[in-house]
Amino acid sequence: MVAVSPGLIPGTGLGRNSVFALSMDMPDAKTVPEGAQNILRAVEVKRSDFPEDPEQIFLTSWGEWWGKDVYGLSLDKALQDKWSVGKDEIEREEGL
Repeated sequence: MVAVSPGLIPGTGLGRNSVFALSMDMPDAKTVPEGAQNILRAVEVKRSDFPEDPEQIFLTSWGEWWGKDVYGLSLDKALQDKWSVGKDEIEREEGL
């Protein structure tokens, strides 16, 4: 397992500076404790449902294992470079 999703958790405040407001009445919204439980279930020592396919490395908040066909674009280095700001750029913009 490489990643696990806690789910859509409006209560974290992560979207507070966004024009897109997250709320608990959104489909699949979960409370902070529910999200924490999803993460804890993923790293549980007794977990035995790991998939045979080594490329199914992402566990969703619904308990589903997603394969590379679903998350494959997230591994594309060119897309990462296009959309992810690097440390040097952040420091330059902030005058550090």
